[in-house]
Amino acid sequence: MSIYYCDGKRLKFAVCSGTHWLTQNKEVVNSLNVFPIPDGDTGTNMSLTLQKVTEALENTSNDSLPYIAQTIANNSLLGARGSSGVILSQILQGLAEGIGDKLRIDSMDLAKSLKISSEKAYSSIDKPAEGTILTLLRETANSAVNLAHENKDIITILRDILETGEEVLIKTQNLLPELKKANVVDAGGQGLLFIIEGVLKAIDGDDTYLSKIYNPGISGKPHIEKTIIEEKYCLDFLLMEKVTEELNEKLKTFGSEVIIASSNNLLSCNTNKQDISKIHIHTNTPDKVIETVRHYGKVEQIKIEDMEAQHSEFVVDKAILAVVPGDGFGDIFKKLNVRTLAGGQTMNPSVAEIKSIIDSIKASTIFLLPNNGNIIAAAKKAGEHSNKKIHILSTKTIPEGISAVMAFSHETSVEENIERMESAINRVKSGEITKAVRDSKINGMEIKKGNYIGIYNDSIVNTGKKREQELLNLLKTMITDDDTIISIFYQSQDEDIESLCSNVGKAFPELDIETYYGGQPHYDYIISVE
Repeated sequence: MSIYYCDGKRLKFAVCSGTHWLTQNKEVVNSLNVFPIPDGDTGTNMSLTLQKVTEALENTSNDSLPYIAQTIANNSLLGARGSSGVILSQILQGLAEGIGDKLRIDSMDLAKSLKISSEKAYSSIDKPAEGTILTLLRETANSAVNLAHENKDIITILRDILETGEEVLIKTQNLLPELKKANVVDAGGQGLLFIIEGVLKAIDGDDTYLSKIYNPGISGKPHIEKTIIEEKYCLDFLLMEKVTEELNEKLKTFGSEVIIASSNNLLSCNTNKQDISKIHIHTNTPDKVIETVRHYGKVEQIKIEDMEAQHSEFVVDKAILAVVPGDGFGDIFKKLNVRTLAGGQTMNPSVAEIKSIIDSIKASTIFLLPNNGNIIAAAKKAGEHSNKKIHILSTKTIPEGISAVMAFSHETSVEENIERMESAINRVKSGEITKAVRDSKINGMEIKKGNYIGIYNDSIVNTGKKREQELLNLLKTMITDDDTIISIFYQSQDEDIESLCSNVGKAFPELDIETYYGGQPHYDYIISVE
């Protein structure tokens, strides 16, 4: 598979895919975060920064490339958290600048945009250090530009970024003694590669990219030593003006890790245009910093974190439990850090079984996904008899459950999580292909025993003798012009996936096709359309 151009729709899909994969692997990134302090939040901060972006992308119907690129840049800056989030926002700002007003970009445009991203990231930091995400960004950008002179395939460029990045990531240990001593690679660089990996995974579904990067060539576990934290507070805020050289010098006197990210066109997607700067600093006097900066302009979105408390008191208090049919679905949910309980159609777990696994989960708040209409009542009863805070999401299908999990965030409140998850549940469409067990007449259709039937919205919508044809017929009923992704969960590991993807892709060339082994009983295919 080759891709020779990227438009707004493809960029939106790529960023959302990279965000999802980074979010799934954020704890891997967090475990590497032992420099300059062992606060373990790089993965979380990068993930939350991108989630602000994906939320904005999901709420826009404008797919023009300049608009999408600027939306990404704007919201990454507004949502940037911590130094890693601010640097990531500058990378995306550079991408937007490289795109400019182009309606499509090619491989060279992409490579040059990455070069701009590198320059912006370096310029945003008071004292840029080699052996960090900056080094990885510069080296991958240089390699991409060289390759783009002779290769027009964007996927090839992305693969080169990933492979070059792996090599540079290993070298970060030799550039930063702190990394070598802790036996880890740079956390920010690893996070960036997870984003690229997620894009490639989504584009061509090649599992050779998965879990390939973590700790490459490094044996043993990370070694973390207690670090004396000289500046106690991590301060982030927005200044509704550009940072002058005078202010920049004053900020340096208040602490360290000063990072300034700015956009001179931040609100260009709206009628109001305004310069805005995102400022990150480690300091012992956050009040004095804010007091000083207010002389230079309006200050908004102030966020102060006590790094010592964050390091010593980090606790995960929320968990998700999902009822799943089939070993394939079990693996899918486990990879999403979800506890699972076997169950589904014709094998509904009892109240006692659900309560037993609830009691075994070490979390005070649990989001429970029944993933089947027949299990919701038992799930509610189990929740009523638990001492924990149980929130039942009325998921009636596996695709609804997966969408709910993808919308979940440990850093978000219970109420906001419920809102996000329910919104995701409402967006996804679910269908099934199975065999009729008897002759019948439904919705004017003559259904013969042994024939395949397509089910959508709890109704049989098509029937016939050929399984794959009925899958295509069902998809025609489900898909609208707003949909972009088809996910097919197949029952048997003997399925000819290459043929299936080819035939569905020919029928729906504008949509991206994803296939997963579900191992579910009774249903040949479970389908998700979004």
